[in-house]
Amino acid sequence: MLNLKKNKPTGEHMTRPVPKGRLAHQLSNDPFLDWVIILIIFLILIVTLVGVGISVYLGMRRELMSTETVQTRKSALPISETALDKVLDEFSRNSGERAVILRSYNAPRDPSLP
Repeated sequence: MLNLKKNKPTGEHMTRPVPKGRLAHQLSNDPFLDWVIILIIFLILIVTLVGVGISVYLGMRRELMSTETVQTRKSALPISETALDKVLDEFSRNSGERAVILRSYNAPRDPSLP
C-alpha cells in the first residue's frame, strides 16, 4: 500500500525509483528500461507490419473485385489427329524404354550388407 501523506511505499509493494542520468548510460545499465524500449519497438514493428499486410490485402481484394473475367477464345490452330497420335506414340515408346531401363538397372553391391 502507498502512504499518500509521505509519498513513500510501504509494505511488500515497492515502487521503482525514477532513473537519473543520461539516457545512453541508463540504456546499458538499467534492464527494466531496456525491456521497455524493446517492447515499444516490438509493438511499433508489429503494428506497422499488420498495417502493411492489411493494406496489401485490401489492395489485392479491390483489384480482384474490379477486374472483369475475360473469356478466352478457341485456339486459332487446331491440332490434327495424326500429329496428336504421333506425339502419343512417341510418349508411350519413351515410357516403355524407361520402364525397361529401370527394371534392368543394376547398382554396385553395398559392401555393408551381408
